[in-house]
Amino acid sequence: MVSNFKKRFQTALEVRGLTQADIARITGWSTAKISHYYNGRNKPNRDAVSKLAQALKVDEAWLLGYDTPATVQSSEWSLTSDFVSRFHEAMELRGMTPRDISLGTSLQRQRIYDFYNNKDEPNKNELATLARALQVDYGWLCGFNVPMIPKEVGKIDRLFKLVRDKGFTLPEFAQKIGVTVDSMLMWSERNFPHNLKAIYDVLDTNTLYLITGEEPDDYIWSRISNIFLGLNIEGRKKLLERAEELDGMPKYTEENTSHNPD
Repeated sequence: MVSNFKKRFQTALEVRGLTQADIARITGWSTAKISHYYNGRNKPNRDAVSKLAQALKVDEAWLLGYDTPATVQSSEWSLTSDFVSRFHEAMELRGMTPRDISLGTSLQRQRIYDFYNNKDEPNKNELATLARALQVDYGWLCGFNVPMIPKEVGKIDRLFKLVRDKGFTLPEFAQKIGVTVDSMLMWSERNFPHNLKAIYDVLDTNTLYLITGEEPDDYIWSRISNIFLGLNIEGRKKLLERAEELDGMPKYTEENTSHNPD
């Protein structure tokens, strides 16, 4: 492999206005893997080079360091055809319309209809906005072979998973907590509104879970109690039956068997 890959990779990112995190989302790789390529710690194999070239819309040989034109024809990048079908699929899954997305983001309604009807393709920022609004993976929406739903690894991911689990669309959730969807899309792991009590009230969760992904025992007991009290006699009997089933499974009884809520 020609030794100019590192420099070419950095140049392509700069020209395309993409970050290492963007490429990680598009390819489905970890940010650590992208960072190693970016800093020259590791060199990608041919398959990885091909995937990076597709993500960056540059020629593979150029990315490897050869003296060839950098860019490829737009027809060689399958964003438009794959994006439109996946855009339709995601909107159907979420029960959203172009109007819903326009009301919850800074995107103009006509612009969204252009995407929907394959009259134009979104740029990087518009794709990121659509992916977050539809709660799907950025790379998947672009057309790459990655999971549709992002992995829940951080506060933002856990938040949007809870929103999905509670059956809210982003516009509905934003309205309930008194913010705009556009402002929500600006949240990040470092810029997260920990003091926004409305989030925890609406989602019936707690600060510890959103920050660490773990629920404390007292919260779990509180949830169990609330569920129990909300059931009728038949429901309480069924809950007890399920609990007794779990009590006989080693997987669920090997730890904390002596724990008492009192």
